[in-house]
Amino acid sequence: MSNDLADLIAKELAAYSDEVTEEVDKIAEQVADETVDELKETSPKRYGKYRRSWKKKKLANG
Repeated sequence: MSNDLADLIAKELAAYSDEVTEEVDKIAEQVADETVDELKETSPKRYGKYRRSWKKKKLANG
């Protein structure tokens, strides 16, 4: 009985963890997009190459 309960709790926690990870990844992606846009808008405009060079790069999950 206690093993069944422990297994059930572990499965639910794993599912919750996956949901949280997905949501955090979505939010991080959105923040990265907004940050790149803001950097492009506020960077010096003299020739534009520096301004256009801002990119985002995903290094790892989580």
